[in-house]
Amino acid sequence: MKHHSIWKLPQGRQLALLLLPLLAALLPVLLETYYRAYLHLGTQFSKGEAWLIYALFYFAALRVRSVWFSTLMSVLFFSFLFFQLAHLGLYHSWLSSAEILLFFEEYSEVYRTGVTLLPSLLLPLLITLLCLLPSLLLRRITQPKSDSRLLIALFSLLLIAPVAQAALARGKDEQAPHQRYSAIRSGIETTSVFLGKTAPQQLKGQSGVEKYEHEAPAVLHDAGSRVIVLLMGESQNVDNMSVFGYGLDTTPWLREHAKEGVLLSAYAGGVYTNVSLPTFFNMIPQPDGTAQIYSWRTNLFRLAKAQGYHTVFYTAQAKSEMSLLSMLGQQYIDDIRDPTHYGHAYHENAYDDELLPLLRQLDLSQGKHFIVLHQRGSHPPYAERSRPDEKRFGQASLEAEYNNSVARTDALLGQVLDHLGKQRDWTFVFTSDHGQYVKNGAMGHGLLNMASHYMVPAYIRSVVPGVMPAVRETFQGCDTLFHVQLSELLARQMGYAVPDSTCIQGYVNGARLNGSAGYKKISLHSVMNNLPLPMSKRN
Repeated sequence: MKHHSIWKLPQGRQLALLLLPLLAALLPVLLETYYRAYLHLGTQFSKGEAWLIYALFYFAALRVRSVWFSTLMSVLFFSFLFFQLAHLGLYHSWLSSAEILLFFEEYSEVYRTGVTLLPSLLLPLLITLLCLLPSLLLRRITQPKSDSRLLIALFSLLLIAPVAQAALARGKDEQAPHQRYSAIRSGIETTSVFLGKTAPQQLKGQSGVEKYEHEAPAVLHDAGSRVIVLLMGESQNVDNMSVFGYGLDTTPWLREHAKEGVLLSAYAGGVYTNVSLPTFFNMIPQPDGTAQIYSWRTNLFRLAKAQGYHTVFYTAQAKSEMSLLSMLGQQYIDDIRDPTHYGHAYHENAYDDELLPLLRQLDLSQGKHFIVLHQRGSHPPYAERSRPDEKRFGQASLEAEYNNSVARTDALLGQVLDHLGKQRDWTFVFTSDHGQYVKNGAMGHGLLNMASHYMVPAYIRSVVPGVMPAVRETFQGCDTLFHVQLSELLARQMGYAVPDSTCIQGYVNGARLNGSAGYKKISLHSVMNNLPLPMSKRN
């Protein structure tokens, strides 16, 4: 077989073969620029770097005959580009390696959410196919003449090098790449970090974070509150709550009743449910608390049982998605109910207000009760969180449907507290597992560099004498709490000697409990000027 070098060709053709990939590479750069402008994300990114990367891909298509290698390059090119553009369109951020791992762990939930977003994937798909077209045309028109193993090895090395770099770099970030990078650069970087760091560390169980361990708290007295109710929201941010200053009146009940309790914003313990809830229910203040969780020493349900409480966990989330109960202490829960108990199929969610009949059936007039009501809340798809006659803000956009779900949570708060108002000796806490970004047609959560993903509400009410004055004294000076402070408050109401961690410093964990996917360390002094305040605390 004859091997042809580009340098043995006539000078004019040499120049043409070098210029064609460079000219073709302008197309994807222009398409990404227009796509960013369409999304209102600005058009400033590393265009020169992107142009060179695209040119290399097109040059490979131009010069390499090998079918298997060309197919591999096309698949990689499509994957790098499509998934990043799709993620940018849906969430206004690049895909991260931690999210790739989460896809494999929670593929059923991702699939069900993704099906509802299929129309939003058409434009990214079209752009990707248009960007792939030059490589197919170049290969067909120029009829590549080289089977050079050296050329294949060179391109292979260029793809393998970022993976090796990610594996060797201790500080390589597993969060989403910065938006100053192009889609193709972000796709290469995210894939490299996943293959070089995220997946290997997951398989080996490594995190590089010092393990958190703590002894079980001592019993201080019998109990501070005989009835303790926790309403755990889902994907509820503070950005879309009118009581925190949002323009539409999404939280009329809470706005009217905020001063009857303590209302603050809070840093969630994690940006994903499978991190934040185990962290919350086991009083974990920082990564890595995995060993502490499985010791059950600070598990709220275990502590409640030890103090004679009847423990309850009622959820509106589908039974198929509640495997995380194993990390919440399900062995210490007396009464667990999910939507299959009230007429739904294994994979079906319930409306949040379907939890109310279960709450009302409980005899709270005697005995001690620790009750958790776990919402489906504002989890996407948002349109499914409210009934057709509950679309107060319309159905024209993602934000409108999200606002409908926020209004439903606000109404649920009123209904729960209206029922508790007929009881005695109760303390109530409301918060959410994590936040959600919902703006300009984009949505999502999971990033540590976006406050909407981890800023959540915290509302505390009690009719037990002395509790609210103690809460106000404990949290005085705090405009924003940390989730663990709410966990500690619940433990104190059960009668345990648990000091408050204070709001001076705390953590928000990333996608992994052990901290291997990154975490955010927050100091009051570094963030106090940018905290969302409820309207009742504003001048």
